Amino acid sequence: MKEIPFDNFINNISEAETPFAVKIDNMLLQGNCLHEIKEGASGYSVTYKSSSTKKTVAAFVCRKTGLKIRITPPKPFSCDDLCADLPDNMKKDMKRGNDCKRLSDASVCNQRCLMGYTFTIDGDLYQKCRSMAFLFSVTEENMPYITKFIQKGLGIEASV
Repeated sequence: MKEIPFDNFINNISEAETPFAVKIDNMLLQGNCLHEIKEGASGYSVTYKSSSTKKTVAAFVCRKTGLKIRITPPKPFSCDDLCADLPDNMKKDMKRGNDCKRLSDASVCNQRCLMGYTFTIDGDLYQKCRSMAFLFSVTEENMPYITKFIQKGLGIEASV
């Protein structure tokens, strides 16, 4: 399979999203992740996997509604402090994610599932599937919060 250059992805997103995408790419690559770029119906996707575990930790996805990022930290982490300051649109996206079946009854979900995340938003407890809990639109308002989620969830620091 021919490797797709990162520039193909960058050239397919808006100029406003480009610096952020490059910053996150550098942060994740410096955090010992590898990226894989694929072409899809609505544009490119960039998946970041841990170089040690080979598990996906984040992914940019192009959708008709715009660029999104899915953050899938490899281990449970406390994000309640981050949730308190999130913009309403990010809170809404987190609340809308699918509930984690494995957290409520481990026997009803695939045993290979890494389990979802438990967090509190505005005093309400949520248990969401790891694939949908942290799927955010990449907007100017959301960018600083997305960066904080990546830093905390993956235990890496932004040095760019």
